[in-house]
Amino acid sequence: MVALVSRIASFLLFGTLFVILWTLLDVYFGLGIWEGDNYNIFLAPFLMMTYLLFIFPDMRKDFFSRFVLTNEWHKVICYPILVATFCAFFINGIRFLPLLWGGEIVGVGSGQYVNDGTLSRLGELLMISILPTFSEELLVHYMPYGGLFLFLNMLLDDTVVGNRRKYRMHQRIEKFMDALFVRRDKRYLLTWLILISTGFSLMHEPTAESFPLYFIVGFIDGVFFLRYGFLAAWISHGVFNAFSGIAWEMIRVLFFK
Repeated sequence: MVALVSRIASFLLFGTLFVILWTLLDVYFGLGIWEGDNYNIFLAPFLMMTYLLFIFPDMRKDFFSRFVLTNEWHKVICYPILVATFCAFFINGIRFLPLLWGGEIVGVGSGQYVNDGTLSRLGELLMISILPTFSEELLVHYMPYGGLFLFLNMLLDDTVVGNRRKYRMHQRIEKFMDALFVRRDKRYLLTWLILISTGFSLMHEPTAESFPLYFIVGFIDGVFFLRYGFLAAWISHGVFNAFSGIAWEMIRVLFFK
């Protein structure tokens, strides 16, 4: 009980400092964070996700063990930046292609954030590239992988002495965990990536035309997560969001100059 109260107190302190920091930045730079529904869109989900890391020590330990998976920092930082920047122009370029045969620009999913004018340009850049990308990566990539690992380990903690049914179930779980988490069988990882990328795409409530575009982004972030760790996926997602608006404007000028 004492440990739980200590973790809750630590989170409350973190949350208070977090809100104060963004309030000061908002006041100094006029970001527009506290206008409209921006708190509920950006700050609240981030605090909810970090709350889980504070409250559950096993999850926190596992999360940080997957935060960076290699000492080759150029791969953790530079690769995601380069790939995400290219993808921002590639994905937004594809959206304009229907114009070449008389169609319409492929729209964004109805679940994607669109600036309603309450955020400044700097505020929007900071919000879309830092906070929601952390929350989404934790929810979409860490939870279904690290969270699944913890859940299956919890199931294995049950005693199987004298229970043949549980013993067989434990064998199946151990075989599955060995393939996905230890040997990292490519078939299992590919299946996981397809399922998670599909979920990532559906989360943005896409149209039939925009579904593959979200799927590609989710798949690439998933590969970075599996290969280099959470930080690489977070960087990739953040850089893609940051450059999407720039890419959109540059490509729009080419089509409508």
